[in-house]
Amino acid sequence: MARDQPLARDIDICIVAPRIGDKPSLLLKALSKVRRPGYDIWLFEELPLYMKVEVIRNHRVLHCRRVEELYDYFANIMALWRDQEVRIRRYSRLLKS
Repeated sequence: MARDQPLARDIDICIVAPRIGDKPSLLLKALSKVRRPGYDIWLFEELPLYMKVEVIRNHRVLHCRRVEELYDYFANIMALWRDQEVRIRRYSRLLKS
């Protein structure tokens, strides 16, 4: 998920698991598998909307059982973002006035 930037100091890995109930256990399990420093692991569902959009725009899939479901899920998030983006821009214009 991390962009190819010379200043990047770590590698960000984002786990997308909307149907997992025990998210803390999932995160702990993932963290226990990473043995090298420099990796940050995030749960997609726990991120704020603007960060989810960044993940969607800049991601690389490392492993996925159902790619079509992943992209359907991402499409729903982007639809929500488009709705929110319009509201944010309108609100920003009101504040500038």
